Amino acid sequence: MFFRFTNRALLASILTAGVIAFFGHAPVCAQDAPAAEKKEQEPKTKIDAEALKTLIGTWKAVRLVGNGQEAPEQIVESMSMTFSKDGLIVTGNTGPDDEAECEFRLNGSTDPKQFDFMPQGAPDFLLGIYKIEDGKLIMALVRPGQGDRPTEFTSEEGSEQLLGEFKKVEEEKGDK
Repeated sequence: MFFRFTNRALLASILTAGVIAFFGHAPVCAQDAPAAEKKEQEPKTKIDAEALKTLIGTWKAVRLVGNGQEAPEQIVESMSMTFSKDGLIVTGNTGPDDEAECEFRLNGSTDPKQFDFMPQGAPDFLLGIYKIEDGKLIMALVRPGQGDRPTEFTSEEGSEQLLGEFKKVEEEKGDK
């Protein structure tokens, strides 16, 4: 199925409700998966402390792709993810100033490393992989019920896979 970017709020969902939701769908936060389709879940909070150390801080989107389509620049510019030891906040999901608190899981012992997250009110976790390469956080995700965890950092048309690239925001001297 071919999706077009037609609604800024839905498109912005590319990333958090997924760092991302799919084009033409409601944000993950607002969508309920049928109970019969829900699988047995891992614990909601499961964080690899060593992996988290490499992610702490704010990461600004530099590229977002969903189902093979590049997101418009205005959407990319509004999206960021802030990791802390206490949680994850995604900004710019449905508008430039919105913030969504998310539960997340990290597993840095796998190859590729695993990253799952779920905005408050969402029915289930988005399953993903991540790597840090050339100063960028690169993630591939799939929405609940849209397939298995990605194995490659791609987003081809028809794949239902989401791809996000983020650059870490440097802290100013007074921000500590």
